[in-house]
Amino acid sequence: HGYFKNMKALTKKHRKIVTQDEADFQHDMKLIPEKTGLIWHKHPAKELLKEDVKRGVALSMKPQELRETRPEYKSFSKTKFCKEVHHEKQRQRAKPFWQWFRNKEAREMHESHVNELRRTWISDVEINQLSEVMERIWTPTLEERT
Repeated sequence: HGYFKNMKALTKKHRKIVTQDEADFQHDMKLIPEKTGLIWHKHPAKELLKEDVKRGVALSMKPQELRETRPEYKSFSKTKFCKEVHHEKQRQRAKPFWQWFRNKEAREMHESHVNELRRTWISDVEINQLSEVMERIWTPTLEERT
């Protein structure tokens, strides 16, 4: 009986703390200005930049010059766009490096899977052969039946 009474009081205390924390959080969130900027990873400029880097357009000019080539790019500040250009160039340069590791890991997983299948198959074949031998040994022939 005392346990439940204590738990009830403790739960009431914790609820009060949580309610106050929630109120404080909501108050603080109202003080933070809402972001009105664009989100790069959802913007069509991201895909256009990928293509420009892939085709080599971004390599032949500075990021600020590239920004002037498309209206989608101009939606972002010079600083933000320059960072994204450098990031995309680095991402495309690093892609073959990471592909090699991905392919190596996949190859190793495939080889492991094939070896496991081979072991299972060999085991199944051995069991089938053993079953056939046992069946021949234990199944009487026509001569033995008569």
